[in-house]
Amino acid sequence: MKKIYFLPFIFFAFLITASPSAFAQSDNTKNTNAKPKTTDIKDNNKQVKTVACEKMQEKIQQRIQSYDANKKAKEDLYEKIKQKVSDIIVKLQGKGLDTTKLSADLLLLNSKIENYWTNRQAVISKLEESSQYSCEIGGKQAFKTKLNEAKELHKLVLANAKDIRNFLINTIKNDISALQETLTEK
Repeated sequence: MKKIYFLPFIFFAFLITASPSAFAQSDNTKNTNAKPKTTDIKDNNKQVKTVACEKMQEKIQQRIQSYDANKKAKEDLYEKIKQKVSDIIVKLQGKGLDTTKLSADLLLLNSKIENYWTNRQAVISKLEESSQYSCEIGGKQAFKTKLNEAKELHKLVLANAKDIRNFLINTIKNDISALQETLTEK
């Protein structure tokens, strides 16, 4: 019975004495093949920067594509509005009403729409410019500047669209209503 308890003890003693030499060999081979830690960190930082740059360029391209995707719908909408106002002017002139104010409003609406398209195109060009600087070494500040310019222009585009909408509702619609009231009074 005593031999059974003694046998595991000998086995563990053998493992303890044999293992330091095995660990020493594996440590030596590991150290000779390993890169210095600073190189690993630099390589990892380059990979992270490359991935971040690619993601930023993808986001910018998605934004440009979204502008292009809804461009046709906006063009159609504004053309329909201008055509409808022109048709109303012709119809009211045919009934003998003075439509000079409404014609002036139509010209102002056209200039507001042209201003909208000009600013919208400026946003797209600033986004494309910022995309060029996003991955350049030292282009970080230029990238941020172009991106901030694009953001400010985007706010201006939104304000232009809101101005067009308010002009349609508050000015053109009221002028048409006033002309129709004079028509019903006659």
